[in-house]
Amino acid sequence: IRFALQNDSKVRLSVYNTKGELVANLKNEKMTKGTHAVNFNATALNSGVYFYKIDVNGMAETRKMVLTK
Repeated sequence: IRFALQNDSKVRLSVYNTKGELVANLKNEKMTKGTHAVNFNATALNSGVYFYKIDVNGMAETRKMVLTK
């Protein structure tokens, strides 16, 4: 999962299933400005649709992703 920060920011990155259940917390820390990539190890998950939510200093965005095995 790639994203860019315009300033040093508190970042929380989480992954949810289609029921809205949390399946992974990937980041919950202060990060420096610039481009970042976070690896998501989904070996324990089934194929399907998942959502990741990124919260940067209180501003949240949710995106859909498809996991195929």
